[in-house]
Amino acid sequence: MRPTVTRREAVLLGGLGVLTSLAGCVGGGDAPSDGDAPADGPSGSGDIGGDSNGADGGDGGGEGETAGDEADAPAVSVQQAVVGDLTDLGPVAVGVVGAERTPTAPLLGPGSAIGAAEGNEYVALDVGIRGDAYVALAADLFAVAVDDTEYASAENFAQIASAELGGFPFAPGELRRFRLHYEVPEGTSGESLRVLLRVRTLPGDSFEALQPLQVDLGSTAASAATFEQAFDVPLQPFGETVSHEGIEVTIGEVQPVAEVSARRPPAEGTEYLGFTIAATNGGDRPNPILLSLSGLGGLSLVDGTGADVGRNVQFTGEVLGGRQFDPSNGLAPGESESGVVVGEVPAGVSPLYLVWSPPALYWRGDVHRYVWQVR
Repeated sequence: MRPTVTRREAVLLGGLGVLTSLAGCVGGGDAPSDGDAPADGPSGSGDIGGDSNGADGGDGGGEGETAGDEADAPAVSVQQAVVGDLTDLGPVAVGVVGAERTPTAPLLGPGSAIGAAEGNEYVALDVGIRGDAYVALAADLFAVAVDDTEYASAENFAQIASAELGGFPFAPGELRRFRLHYEVPEGTSGESLRVLLRVRTLPGDSFEALQPLQVDLGSTAASAATFEQAFDVPLQPFGETVSHEGIEVTIGEVQPVAEVSARRPPAEGTEYLGFTIAATNGGDRPNPILLSLSGLGGLSLVDGTGADVGRNVQFTGEVLGGRQFDPSNGLAPGESESGVVVGEVPAGVSPLYLVWSPPALYWRGDVHRYVWQVR
């Protein structure tokens, strides 16, 4: 029986897959399914904290405000940072690990790229965000500013990491890395990254605004912060069942896979890893339980830098004694599904973690992110 969901539920159930895909841009995961085209020129101007006129914005702030409203608004202090800083904003910390200029943005999957328009180039940012609790992060603004003109990321980061989609999930101590590209005119200087975030701390159900942040992309910290994975959560044992809001998931030990039927062996410098999954809908409502790597389902293989380094590998036949787990199969109450997931990762990568978040519609308790240590 294929479950049915409302449009609102579909957004919350499916949005996490887009977020997971975007996180894979640093580590070679699938490309995002939204935002395949670069932003169409500048997207507005104005001081940070004001109306961004849609510049890489989410669903909050700005819309419908008048100039008088902005003039009467109290001044908001802005945290200032440079490249290499990791700025503590309370429930999360945000930093730009590195910045460079590039003529292309790899948005259509491995081995493909989109070129900047004539006279333009991309400012590519390696961004690190760390959670200090179980939180969901929504970005109302995540734009590069040049002379007060704001440019949205080609990946549409803020639109994807929006409160409407549930936000990006973080576990305590978790670092997540994102590679973002901003198309700007060639030869510009003095760029800065403007950031307006809201965070929902579980088990709360509302998003609270954080202090605005502005990062000077032309300056580098004399002593760069350490951007590394530091999960401060209980690690899940392989083979034991995780139960979340009636969803029961059991993940077997991760094992090397020499080759996959109807596919090539792993590419040079990579390896295949496989594991079994069994999922049961123990609740009383239809639930599309989606479990896959770097796509729909909220599963990811992440390394010690916070990068999502796993890419889902399709296969036919059997691997590790089972057929491929079908993430498109929704489960009615009481139904179960099992199978095998295979991912391609850099050979020998260590440490390596497997992380799972259930769909955002089910983030109602204290925990929404589960971690297994592979290596």
